[in-house]
Amino acid sequence: MDPRHLTWLGYSALLGLVTAVIATLLGHFEADAVLSPFGHTISDYAAADRAGAVETGIFLAGLAALPLLGVMKAVGAPISRTVTVLFGLWSGGLLVTAIVPTDPLDHLTVSTAGYVHRYASTLAFAALVAAGIALAAGLRRSAAWRDLSGVVAGLSAVAVLSAAAVTWATYFGDRMLIGLSERVMAAAMLGMLIILAVRAVHLQRLTVVSARALAA
Repeated sequence: MDPRHLTWLGYSALLGLVTAVIATLLGHFEADAVLSPFGHTISDYAAADRAGAVETGIFLAGLAALPLLGVMKAVGAPISRTVTVLFGLWSGGLLVTAIVPTDPLDHLTVSTAGYVHRYASTLAFAALVAAGIALAAGLRRSAAWRDLSGVVAGLSAVAVLSAAAVTWATYFGDRMLIGLSERVMAAAMLGMLIILAVRAVHLQRLTVVSARALAA
């Protein structure tokens, strides 16, 4: 793919990710006062306001991963088949998470939809964390991306620790601070994606400028 012909990919990926973050934050400010970002998950906020800002943010975060993957490949990022598959699982899992809601807070048992939502979101975040770890190793081999290797590895490590905290809170900790742990994990992963998108857009612009200079 020629990055000169695909400038829309980078900008759409970056716009989608930034909009996802803004929408999710707005959804938190407008949420029911009974919800707490420390004790309730992002999915709890989404379920309380179907098709609202938080659910829209989740959907956009999953969708934006596809043009991001495309633009990174277009500008020569070291994307392996494994990373490609993992990005696809993140995107697909998060889209399912947005479409199939979790159970409301007053629901005493977990429904089929609730299980689908839970496992889709778990798959999505596990895939993206694994993608970050694999990508960090690959970035070291590219001069244009090498300086981001440590950042991607560090954010992936934060996500791993946060995911462990979420798992402990879910099964052993009576959901104590599950919301905070999940948001740290989400912030680390979305931060990683935004950083990658910014670099891809920058490299894309350099390619376009160089091509125009040669044509002149």
